[in-house]
Amino acid sequence: MKNHKGSVLIISVWTLALLFLLTVSLALTAQSYLVANNKSTANFKSDVVFIACVQWTNRLFFEESVSNRDVSAKSWLGEIKLPPSWEKDLKVYSEDEGAKLNLNKVSDSTLLYLFRELTKNKKIMVAPETAVKRITKYRKKKPFEFLEELSLVEGFSRKEVDALRPYLTVYEVATDTDVFKLNVNVVDRLILKSIIFTLPETNSSVKKDLFDAIDHGRQSGLYFSQSEISEEAFMSKLHLDRTPEMNAALTELLRHLTTKSKLLRFTIDYIGNKTAQLVIMPVSPDIAKLPKILFWHEGGPSYHAS
Repeated sequence: MKNHKGSVLIISVWTLALLFLLTVSLALTAQSYLVANNKSTANFKSDVVFIACVQWTNRLFFEESVSNRDVSAKSWLGEIKLPPSWEKDLKVYSEDEGAKLNLNKVSDSTLLYLFRELTKNKKIMVAPETAVKRITKYRKKKPFEFLEELSLVEGFSRKEVDALRPYLTVYEVATDTDVFKLNVNVVDRLILKSIIFTLPETNSSVKKDLFDAIDHGRQSGLYFSQSEISEEAFMSKLHLDRTPEMNAALTELLRHLTTKSKLLRFTIDYIGNKTAQLVIMPVSPDIAKLPKILFWHEGGPSYHAS
């Protein structure tokens, strides 16, 4: 009888222990599920926010289109002014990706000029001549698909790739030519200088006169429409000397100029700890679809987050 009572007690203890373990296991499973679900919900929310920011800026882009030109005073360039209800959690920075040098198409001489200037200003630390040779060798094998791929080229750190982001791109609107196009109204001054000062078969005084005229004109609020992308219009509008040398320089330069922006890069900081970087091709807000996304990457704080 005593043995029977002992067996019942042991079985009861084991049953209670199993029930306790089962309860703990269910509690841990439920907690894991809640944590995972909360994380999934947070990711979903941030993705929705990123898309909303893209849609907002895409709408600004089309609302502010002026005839057939774009100018540097656009609200869709630089830091974007967001609706008040968004400003607490978001910071959005936009760049004209099409106003940068295409890393796969830019000439060695223009790239070398750019690198020398950036090295002088201590923005990058690579040896310009060696760096250009390595890039040329790399892109002959295959074109760069992402700018970040530049970090695979010897001598380029991730920090230097970030420093080059305002000047270089690998994205463009589909074209069969090797000629890249830049928006003359918003292109960075150093990029414009790099192109003009490496125009082939152009003497240095003509290059300087041409660059100074465009640079001064833009600082004075002078902008071009697409119909003015011609030698005659540039000479007239910028009061350039009508010489054969200037005409030849303009003919070469205008091959690379446009007045329309077609690609935008975004850096979106969400609640200070999650960032999306993306490149899009804007579409009319009247079309019921998202802009074409050419690049999307999520990570930590951005280089614009300071």
